[in-house]
Amino acid sequence: MIRNVITVCCLLLLTLFPVFAQEEDSTDDYIGVTAYSTGEQVFALNALGIIPLFNIVPFPADGESSIGSLDSVKPGIAGSLSLGFFVMDNFMIGGELGGMIAFTENRSLSMVPITFTAAYYFIKYPFEFPVSLDAGITLNSLDDYFKVTPIIKPGAGAYWNLNGEWAIGLKMDYWFMPELYFSDELKSQSRIANFLQLSLSGVYHF
Repeated sequence: MIRNVITVCCLLLLTLFPVFAQEEDSTDDYIGVTAYSTGEQVFALNALGIIPLFNIVPFPADGESSIGSLDSVKPGIAGSLSLGFFVMDNFMIGGELGGMIAFTENRSLSMVPITFTAAYYFIKYPFEFPVSLDAGITLNSLDDYFKVTPIIKPGAGAYWNLNGEWAIGLKMDYWFMPELYFSDELKSQSRIANFLQLSLSGVYHF
């Protein structure tokens, strides 16, 4: 089921990507914006769902697999708000505040990522395809248990510009969250959680 969802979303993104390697391009392809200018800003709202994938066990105990299951966690809902500034043509830096909630059989799991964002935009108007990398911390809560862990989120999106200000599209982010212990007593409890966030996005340029 999870593999099918991931495959469908990847195909949707790929079908939106234009063919860049062409000998001749029509000038009509470049009517309007072909690159952002330094100082332009982008505000985005992303919302849909999140899929738990698996745990990596970096220090497995004897007989323990290096890949752990996240089957007990059900797919949940996730969203984020981001603001970015173009520091050069097509390259943006900014920040993102996100959130997710999912459930196990009898407990709730919530996470609030706070990240720094860097993104490069491939543009062929009216389409644009940002490739991003987020890094920061996430505030994790599982019932009464609370912990702050690092998070790294590579991502990619495909957007269609409705006009010079608004764009809509799809976005995928891979959540990579290490929780590592190095003492002999806790080392085997280290985990690196892996989630996939799928979003419908609305983007405002100003």
